[in-house]
Amino acid sequence: MTTTVTFTLTEQDYVAAVQAHYLRLIMSRRSLVGGAILVVAFGVGLFAIWSSHGADPYCALYQGLRAGVFAAILLALVRFVGYFSTVSMMRRIVRQQKSACGEKEISWSDDALDGRSKYGDFSFPWTDLHGWSSERIGYLFYLNDYQYYILPRRALTAVQEQDLERTVAASGLPIR
Repeated sequence: MTTTVTFTLTEQDYVAAVQAHYLRLIMSRRSLVGGAILVVAFGVGLFAIWSSHGADPYCALYQGLRAGVFAAILLALVRFVGYFSTVSMMRRIVRQQKSACGEKEISWSDDALDGRSKYGDFSFPWTDLHGWSSERIGYLFYLNDYQYYILPRRALTAVQEQDLERTVAASGLPIR
């Protein structure tokens, strides 16, 4: 059985989707481990520098810890700024690209996710998609780690949401 929904994405839909996507990226295991390695390397590096210059071991340890804390704060600040700059960039892109807010139609069946708009069509067998996530805004269907299609929750009835989640779960598509 194929289920079809028609909707128009708004600027707020795109912003909410990019916010959810960005938070997913920065909270991913890869990002958190990379950040932790960076913080530890910064602290250990400064400890090694102070130790090699004959500083008291406790002073060198203190400086290393300070450097690690500074690196953690700096990393958090960079991610915070990145979050807000991504949101403002998405608002600008949506205003510039009129096709982004046109009417769209998405269908799903046990075999594939299909989409149509006046600008083109797509059909992805579930096995060709990278993953999906259920967010406050709705559903994001990922082509890769960074590109996704948005299906807003407001376009679905409760029965359609249950059918979509059942279909995606049965397809084996991983949750991202």
